[in-house]
Parts: sequence; C-alpha cells; structure tokens
Amino acid sequence: MKLLRTICLALLVTSPLTAEAAVREFRFDQESSRLEGSIKYALIGSYEARFREFGGMLKLDDRDIENSSVELKVSVDSIRSRYPRLDRIVRSDRLLDTATYPTIDFKSRTIRRLADGYQVDGQVKLHNISKDLSFRFFFEGPYRAGDDMYVRARGQWVINRKDFEIIWNKWLDHGGLLVGDQITVNWEILAFH
Repeated sequence: MKLLRTICLALLVTSPLTAEAAVREFRFDQESSRLEGSIKYALIGSYEARFREFGGMLKLDDRDIENSSVELKVSVDSIRSRYPRLDRIVRSDRLLDTATYPTIDFKSRTIRRLADGYQVDGQVKLHNISKDLSFRFFFEGPYRAGDDMYVRARGQWVINRKDFEIIWNKWLDHGGLLVGDQITVNWEILAFH
C-alpha cells in the first residue's frame, strides 16, 4: 500500500512538469523564411514586394496544437520590390506611413486542426487599426537536426487595405482603378527551438 501511495504521489508531482515540457518555443529564422505581399497596380500589373525584417515566435504544444499560439511582428519599413521609387511611395505617408506606423503585428487567439491543414484565428494590427484575421496554413514538424529542433509552416493572408484606412488617393481611390483593394500576403516560416 505504501508503494502504491508513493507511485501515485510521484505521478501527481511529475505530471505538471511533463505537460509543461510539451510546450516549446520556436523562434522564426528570418534568413530561411519569407513574407511577401502583392496588390494589383494598374501601371505594372501587380506590385509584389518582400518584407526583409520580421520576427516571431510559435509556442507549440506537441500533444495538442489547439494549445499553441503564434505572434508575428513585421518591420513595415523593410518592404522592398523591383521598383525602388514605388517602394518609397509605399513606405511614405501616402500609403503605409512607416514613420508613424512602423510595424504590422499579429497575435493568434486560437489554432485548430482541419482535415487538410490548420486554421489560425487572431488579430492583425496595421496602421494602428486592429482587425480579426483568420487563415489556413500547413505545418510540418517538429523535426530534430542535431541538437536543434525546427518546424516549418506556410500559408496566405488576404486583407482589404481600406479596412485599415490605407488610401492611395482620395479622389482616384473610389473604384480601385489604379490600385486594388485586396492585399495578398504569402508566407513561409522556418522556426527553431
């Protein structure tokens, strides 16, 4: 009986540690990850650019993805495309106004497993305006590489720039003739523990 009590006590004491050890923090590797945005632009067809500076963290529960969370912070001033002059306009107060609004922030509320991938629901903050954002993504890992562990994820966001009061031109921006309303962000993340 004494042995049984000792085993039960040991299980109770070690259970929280075991559950806690299942949650691991994975930091985004900026060099091996990509974050690209595109929007229709009449003069060139589509403005496609890449954010060169961003960071984030995935708190991953190996046993239950729904106990996981993700955060992302993007330096808006790091946006670059094949059109440096257009990049300067995009960064200026005419559009993204990076001096006033230097970051895009995303924080998840829930992550769910689907039949063919995952979905995250959270909030994105752009231009000091916060909006709900839900998107599907694909996830691989965790994998072990030597002493490191890593995960991969990829997905896409779609937002309407006008929801964040990003207006190209007050007089020309009524019908989206010059610049489209929909911004598509494609991303692929490699993150290490």
